[in-house]
Amino acid sequence: MDSLNSECVMAHAAQQLTTYTNGLCNNADVRYWWKVVDVVWHELTLVRGMAKDLPAGFIMPTSLMATDQFMLDPTMVHKTKEWPKWDVIRNSKDEDFVDHPWYKIQDQGPEGRVRDKGKGREVPAVIA
Repeated sequence: MDSLNSECVMAHAAQQLTTYTNGLCNNADVRYWWKVVDVVWHELTLVRGMAKDLPAGFIMPTSLMATDQFMLDPTMVHKTKEWPKWDVIRNSKDEDFVDHPWYKIQDQGPEGRVRDKGKGREVPAVIA
């Protein structure tokens, strides 16, 4: 049940991120831009908390990995007076995040093997 909820949170977060950041293109209202910062930060906080509960085979949306990498805490945005890199977040590709921890989420399988939960191939577990 946790994995189903986690998958729904990821899907909703990706949808919210896309909807709000797409709205930035034609909106010069600073209040809307701050709303986007708050909404995206809220969704990212939920995603970070639930990423560990994702089931084997789940593919993390690229937009969420980009947001995790480039999104600044809203207090930092206020302090620096610089907006997050929305264009980088929106235009990122999978290959930009091969080193991101969510790119290839793994789960320990039976007999010490690692099961691939993402976009890569199965990798044997290292036994020390």
